Amino acid sequence: MTRQPSAQALDGVEGAFVMVPSVWAPSPDYKEAKAVIANYVEALTKATPPQVVALSSMGANRTSGLRMITALSLLEQGFRDLKSPVAFVRAGGFWKISFTACTLRRAECCPSTTARAIGKPPWSRQTTSAPESQLF
Repeated sequence: MTRQPSAQALDGVEGAFVMVPSVWAPSPDYKEAKAVIANYVEALTKATPPQVVALSSMGANRTSGLRMITALSLLEQGFRDLKSPVAFVRAGGFWKISFTACTLRRAECCPSTTARAIGKPPWSRQTTSAPESQLF
């Protein structure tokens, strides 16, 4: 069951940041993403925040051959007619950056678990670890 975002939650905001949750095995018609996008469009149309920022991806401006970023293309298409100004952040590396930082932290805290989970990491031969401030 898809949760309905409330337009009331957007009352008085300076803007809205929107993300479509990842669906790793979407149905062929992307009904999961379409339902989430329809809920966002409904709430953003009722509330009309001063600005909307949506996390998207490089290539989401295309409409075919997208595979994993099809949902983000649908998001961009669904937001075309919103009255609020919309900015799409078309990132190409957030997942990679996040995964790397998480893996580095995990390797620092429990190296044997990390090695079993993802194979021996290339930095495992190093004897020093980077300060936490350098991981991000």
